[in-house]
Amino acid sequence: VHFNPFYDSEIFDDLVDTSEDGWEEIFEGSTVTAPQTWGEESYYPLLIRTLDQVCEKATGTSFVVYTGDILTHGFSSKFYALYGSEDEAAMKAFTYKTVAFFASELRDRCGDLPVVFTLGNNDSYEGDYLIEPGGEFLSDTSELFFSTMLYEKADEDEFTVSWNAGGYYSTSDISSDLTVINLNTILFSPEAVSGSEMAAETQLSWFDTELANASAAGKRVWILLHIPPGADIFSSVSSYMDDSGLLSDAAMMWQEAYQQSFLTTLNTYRDSVDAIFSGHTHMDEYRLALEDGNSWKLEIITTPAISPLFGNNPAFKVLTVGGGGWKPQDYEAFNISLDSDDQVFASYYTFSDAYELDGVLESSFATLYSELGSDDSKKATYIDHYYSGNNSSNPIDNTNWPAYRCAIGEMDKSAYIECVNNGS
Repeated sequence: VHFNPFYDSEIFDDLVDTSEDGWEEIFEGSTVTAPQTWGEESYYPLLIRTLDQVCEKATGTSFVVYTGDILTHGFSSKFYALYGSEDEAAMKAFTYKTVAFFASELRDRCGDLPVVFTLGNNDSYEGDYLIEPGGEFLSDTSELFFSTMLYEKADEDEFTVSWNAGGYYSTSDISSDLTVINLNTILFSPEAVSGSEMAAETQLSWFDTELANASAAGKRVWILLHIPPGADIFSSVSSYMDDSGLLSDAAMMWQEAYQQSFLTTLNTYRDSVDAIFSGHTHMDEYRLALEDGNSWKLEIITTPAISPLFGNNPAFKVLTVGGGGWKPQDYEAFNISLDSDDQVFASYYTFSDAYELDGVLESSFATLYSELGSDDSKKATYIDHYYSGNNSSNPIDNTNWPAYRCAIGEMDKSAYIECVNNGS
């Protein structure tokens, strides 16, 4: 979402002086009413339009999935610029109020539907990627997120312990046959704060235990991440690709040891896991976490961004599950075309129709990965969807296309580079 409460400087002082309970009235009184534009983070009108639509589409479902990044990029620097001094206590108070406002607005619209969620790399007091395990932001938000977002659908004591330790948790209280495991993958990033290594390792050990317990109890499992494993496509292309499309190196989303530990644990309990969800890239993409011979398994479904900062249209997905379990069968994507006059969400595409693939998404995604290497029509469709329909900013061309396709199925750095350089 990357909500930007600073978009109207004229109301900033009122927001500082008012509790989050009074923010809606202040935003409604803003004179900034121009339509949202690409290259900007989410203003209040886009935020509210999104929450209205998401919660309307979620009516009659079990829960909502949110894959992170409540706060705008550079939150503290934007605050200090308007506040006039680097008052850390004031910045933290404003950060908390922004997070609480978002949670409250979501709860008001979604009624009693729990929202399973994960932290984004911008969601902290400390700054981008710098969340502190055991730190103040986690302790300050523990009760807020448990009560307002998760709607108390977890064991509170267990939630509090793991959340305060590192921003992760699990719940089996949403459905009798499903466990949702949330990982704080910010701690696995090469950009993570120094000194967080023990917290990352503790979380991975906890993850192994949670999967083992779910498997032993016969539960199906969904996993939530913000940063997915595998290649950082944008950084790899912009930093390491030459004019002919060859990579000299690749940037990775996670540190190698953490990715290997995660994938090893995932492979052990692969028969219990039905889906993995991520965010972070802002784009409409997917990845396949495990390779077994020539077969790719365990889909990572990426939620596209609402924030149009990087030139994408705002978008979200409505998932269909079925077959007597929790395996995703299909999804429908909704977007706002920011070049339209009304800027309202509308149905954009349905996966099964767009790619002419039916059945469990895991199998369809694996089939599509293969077809994207040879079927020009499906390749064009995937590229068109990548920025949720705004192709004026879409950088994918025939030269760099292998970097985008290979990231779907190649988790290992060397395998990814080889795939790209072979033009696969």
